[in-house]
Amino acid sequence: YADALARESKSVRWTSPSGFPVVQRYTKADVKRVRIFLWDREAKLRKETRVNVSSFGSVFDTRKSRNGVSPNAIHSLDAAHMHLSICEGLENGVEDFFMIHDSFGTSIDKTWKFYHCIRDAFVKMYEDQCVFANFEKECRDRLSNPDMDLPPVPAKGGLDISAIRDSEYCFS
Repeated sequence: YADALARESKSVRWTSPSGFPVVQRYTKADVKRVRIFLWDREAKLRKETRVNVSSFGSVFDTRKSRNGVSPNAIHSLDAAHMHLSICEGLENGVEDFFMIHDSFGTSIDKTWKFYHCIRDAFVKMYEDQCVFANFEKECRDRLSNPDMDLPPVPAKGGLDISAIRDSEYCFS
């Protein structure tokens, strides 16, 4: 999907399960070589040097778009899970949070409560929707030919997502 959108000079856009809009737009940089002059205080003279100045280009980079979409989609799911876990925690009396990227926790006195909030948020995030089907629909809606022949979303397996609530080690 990312490759097809990039070939049409369109960014990949999707909505994370927490409702956050995500945009992936990789373009080839426009690079100019420029001369600059700097004042050398010790030598008390002006020195010339050359530097490259790059700016966002207008030509889409299909390779970067194709290679970046999987990790970016997964990062958006991790971020959505953290967001929804914190919302779940707030609804259940957890008010202090520690967050670094996809690692998050709370104070020791609320750990057990947050333990359950994290699992509940994860189950709620996936039980009523297929995030990949949503992603596919949002991408196809942006294509000039939404019925273009692209790989289908893999079929769902038999995982009982609600079993996450009983998993002691799925999140540590």
